[in-house]
Amino acid sequence: RVMAADLVDDAEWHKMLAEFNDHFWGKRAPAFFNAWTVNQLLTPEQWQPDLKISIHGLAGVAALVNEEALGDMAREIERLWDTQGPTSGLVPLVQQLAEALMLSKAIHDDA
Repeated sequence: RVMAADLVDDAEWHKMLAEFNDHFWGKRAPAFFNAWTVNQLLTPEQWQPDLKISIHGLAGVAALVNEEALGDMAREIERLWDTQGPTSGLVPLVQQLAEALMLSKAIHDDA
């Protein structure tokens, strides 16, 4: 599989990808973890806007940091949220996203 990083080999492109990585792991992932830590204690009907915003943020940047599967998960949660509202059916999906993101973060941090 060809990744975006494989297609362009110049310093400016690599610098931009590094900035996306820093932003994703330093801002987007922690924002999601913080939002989920608070919102998982609530019923889905009580979920705060920061949770959806953080899921949207993951969906938008994940592919740029070679985390396509995380982005796909986040987009699916967002799609279901938009079409059905925050329902109890989203709880296991958001938890699965949190667990997958934690695993990816551990791998990223060890790299």
